[in-house]
Amino acid sequence: MEFEALHRYPFLRLFPALAIGVWYGDLLFFRQGESILPLTNIVCIIFLFLSIGSYLSKRYYFRWLFGVLIAFELFYLGMQLCTQYLQTVNTTFPPGENIYQARLTSFPIQKRRSYQFTADITKRSSKSGIKPFSAKVILFFPMGQPAKALQKGDILLISTRLSQPADRGNPDSFDYARYLHRRGIGGSSFVREGRWKIIGHKEDSSFAGAALRCREQILRFYHSLGWQKDTESVVSALTVGYEDDLSEEIKETYSITGASHVLSLSGLHIGFLYALLILLLKRLGNSQTMNLVRGAIIISSLWAFAFFTGLSSSVIRSVIMFSLFALAKAIKRDTYSLNTLSAAAFFMILVSPEWLFDVSFQLSFCAVASLLLFEPYIERAIHPTTKIGEKTWQLVSVSIAAQLGTIPLILYYFSRFSVYFILSGFVVIPLSSLIMYSSIILILSSPFKMLYPLFASIVEGLTQTMNKALIWIEKLPCAAIDGIWIYATEVVIFYITLGLILCLLHTHRAKYAITSLISIVLLICIHGIYRQKDLPHDSIAFYNVRSCPAVHCIGSDQKSWIICASQEANTEDMRKQMNRHWNHLRLYTPQVIKTNIVIPPFSFYNNFISYHGKRIGIINDNRWRYQKAKHKLQTDYLYICRGYKGNIEELLTMFDTKKIVLDSSLSQWRKDHYKTSCDSLNIPFVSIEKGCYKIFI
Repeated sequence: MEFEALHRYPFLRLFPALAIGVWYGDLLFFRQGESILPLTNIVCIIFLFLSIGSYLSKRYYFRWLFGVLIAFELFYLGMQLCTQYLQTVNTTFPPGENIYQARLTSFPIQKRRSYQFTADITKRSSKSGIKPFSAKVILFFPMGQPAKALQKGDILLISTRLSQPADRGNPDSFDYARYLHRRGIGGSSFVREGRWKIIGHKEDSSFAGAALRCREQILRFYHSLGWQKDTESVVSALTVGYEDDLSEEIKETYSITGASHVLSLSGLHIGFLYALLILLLKRLGNSQTMNLVRGAIIISSLWAFAFFTGLSSSVIRSVIMFSLFALAKAIKRDTYSLNTLSAAAFFMILVSPEWLFDVSFQLSFCAVASLLLFEPYIERAIHPTTKIGEKTWQLVSVSIAAQLGTIPLILYYFSRFSVYFILSGFVVIPLSSLIMYSSIILILSSPFKMLYPLFASIVEGLTQTMNKALIWIEKLPCAAIDGIWIYATEVVIFYITLGLILCLLHTHRAKYAITSLISIVLLICIHGIYRQKDLPHDSIAFYNVRSCPAVHCIGSDQKSWIICASQEANTEDMRKQMNRHWNHLRLYTPQVIKTNIVIPPFSFYNNFISYHGKRIGIINDNRWRYQKAKHKLQTDYLYICRGYKGNIEELLTMFDTKKIVLDSSLSQWRKDHYKTSCDSLNIPFVSIEKGCYKIFI
């Protein structure tokens, strides 16, 4: 890439403006819940006429003005596209329980206590009759034979209370509500047993529906081969993108070793297929006609593969990118250039602005961009003297370049760095490519009963070898560094630093060396300042984790204690939801307390917590009902959880408290009842159903 001739790469200049506009539109919507103001539309129209005028003037002096105005127009376009998409997803549901007609549009996903389906709501029953109603929702059905019999395509009558997805409000936790909005899901509900009835069945006759049925047939074929569960789940994830059957153990193994990208069907796998097609069609020649024929075959094959794997968004994105590469090669343009990559990203965001926030989209494009920019420099750094050494170093340089471009995002999203990612690359890159090629042959040979068992055994052997090799790497000392916390500002500065280093490698100018060093020093300083600012303080936290009512006592020495409000509290759910926040505070692993204990300055006895002078009473049963005391027990907080059946007045005959905390494990009726009682008694209260409540001592 020539830095002096950026005009040759128009999409490299156009894409950032569009992407920033989409990002800002998303931020604007979730902060205000509104579309773009009319004044913004007027300003945009004015800027449009100005850009046309500056272009028609054909004066060299105004060339910069035209570029600025076009960038603003694309910024506005991205903002408008994003807010309009989110506005169409945003659905207002009638209050209370209503009767809806729903069509199940996904295969069931088995959760711990329920089955999950995606559904389209088409009608709603009201007092004035049946009315059309359009919404895409997630429905949960309780475990049992009736729910197990439900299938994709079933049309149901359901009686339930639909509501918009709500964020739990815990600090640094995954924003599930925003995630669902970006995926087009406008509501969710748990449908109780006996509250639904199957009234019909209608298969999805669309092109996407046919693709999903093809994928389901492939999955049934894999299941009929009798492979081990981990083998079948890894092959399913690697070849058709079906990840629901992956065990937590196998996910953790691939995550620790830095090979998680193999389990997500995306750019790597499409790249394998693209490389295979290039190799197979190499003998067609290099004439203009043959180049066009080769390009047509490659593009058709890539889209056929996308169809048979269910047309998932990650596969579509990758196929679009490699289709543009194939098209550029067919018309003898610069195939692997930042302009082609930026064009792919530009048109994808133009069609589906929500893709910008998909982590796999960000990782894929950053990895490819890093390969295009840094891999040539890394490969030239060492000159092996043997053919084997040359091929080995090429593989290492590819791994380093890809890791260099994605490490800020990996640390930001997953707080983990895989130490042996190069070693894992030696395992997964060749084996996953062989598994993919063998699986394609296996599927094509499935009609021949005498032939496909041979390829089935090859695929099984390759997959088991890859799994065992990664398990061995996982057990190596210091296989992964966990608990890393970086900030969004640091991610931006990191990529700016990479850009400056790239300029230095390309131009060898002193100014880029100086600015690179300044950027690195700035990055270190900002990290130190943020880290000092976020050191933990002595505090008490109540989290919005319905399955685990608990009190978290946090010390400034990074030690902490989680006091469970019941023996059945699911601390694993608590850990999954709050681990990012604990990493943010640099806390040691919290000590879980379920029995009486004294660890100064903390004590827990008979459901009472004492911590740095604060006294908290946990009310999770009926031991205090109908009790009276001559002298009331002094408490700072009463923490009312699931299990208490009494009312507030009964508690106030025993306790003199400053504030009442209502846990999210309480039923909605009880929470509303207790809120009303607190208001009437003039007792301060806080309900954590909308977010964490933290007390600084």
